Order: sequence, then structure tokens, then C-alpha cells
Amino acid sequence: SVYGSVLEGNTAGSGGAGWFNGASYKVFDSRILNNQATFKNDYGGGLNGIQSVSNCVFSGNSNTDGYTGACAGKAVSNSFMWDCIVTNNTAKGNGGGISTTTAIRCLIAGNSVTAGSGGGSYQSELYDCVVSNNVATGGSGGGVYIYGQSVSNCLVCANHVISSDSQHGYGGGINSSGASDRIIDTEVVGNYAETDATSANKRLGLTGGVQGGTII
Repeated sequence: SVYGSVLEGNTAGSGGAGWFNGASYKVFDSRILNNQATFKNDYGGGLNGIQSVSNCVFSGNSNTDGYTGACAGKAVSNSFMWDCIVTNNTAKGNGGGISTTTAIRCLIAGNSVTAGSGGGSYQSELYDCVVSNNVATGGSGGGVYIYGQSVSNCLVCANHVISSDSQHGYGGGINSSGASDRIIDTEVVGNYAETDATSANKRLGLTGGVQGGTII
């Protein structure tokens, strides 16, 4: 486990700063900055395979040919992160900020994907989070992409999705693709999907169902 550390400027195939792939690994009170992953179709420009991450800052991490710019819970059955700041991370594929984890009380802002979905968050559970100013190009879900997950008590604002492909470009704020998805008590505000100005859902920045949410 890692406590009170700075992981900066590292490069690896998967998990630029650390590839743990174990349910007992934890990272607390640390900064994960400007790391890079390079393997094709692999995960985590910053960290990959972490069980729990708390009170950490992820910024400037990148995945040049794979998925997830900052932190991926891939290969861990119960991955959690809370009270984290995830900003200005990039990935080629899905998940500019985070993927396949559960995020609680996190700020996920200014992240991007260049050829995928979920500019801020991909297939992650989100609770009490702010997801803002993320961009997805070539996929769906400028801020959030869910398929079987929940978004609860969050603010999803000023996110953007760009796609020239008629099969993508849905959900400037949230793209909900699964029948069991739940969006609960969540504000989806000022998001934009660039591909289809005639669709009310796209203009509002949301595709999929809303439960107890406010869409502005």
C-alpha cells in the first residue's frame, strides 16, 4: 500500500504509476501526476487494479493507446475511490478519468478521451460526485458512460461529446446504455452533444432513463 506519496512522471505499459492487480492494495493521501501508460488496449495511465484510493489527486496522467487516463479498477472485484480529485487526464479509449470503480465524493473534471466513451467516467458507480467539463470524442457520454451502474446525488455539468458516427455521440452529460442503469437525485446541467441538434435528449445531454433527477 502507498501512503502520503507523490507518484510522478513514470511510464509503463499498464498503470503508468502503479499496476497492483490485487484486492489488498490501497493508496491514501497521495498525488499521482503526469504518468503514462502505453500498452494497446490496456488500462490506467495513473493506477490500475487498486482496491481502494482515498484523498488522492490524479492530474496530467495519460493512456496513449488504451483505456482510462487516471485510475482503473480493472481486475479488482470491489474497487473504491473516495474524496479524490481527478482532473486533466486523457485516454485514447474509454474513460478519460476513471473506469470500472466506485467513486464517492470525488471531483472528476477536465478529463478527455480521443476515441471512446466516458470522458470523465466509464462504467463506474458514482455517488455524491461532481463531473464537469469532460469531453468524449468518437463515442458517447461526454461526462459519464454507464452500463449496469448507478449515478446518485451527483452534479453532471458542462460536459461535451463529439462524434460524426451516427451510432455514437449520445449523451453530452450521461449516456445510459443498460436496462438496469439508475440515475437518482442527480442534476444534469448545461451539457452538449454535438452530433444531432434535432434530438431533445441529446440537447439536454442525457440518453437513458432518469429516476428522481433534475435535467436543465
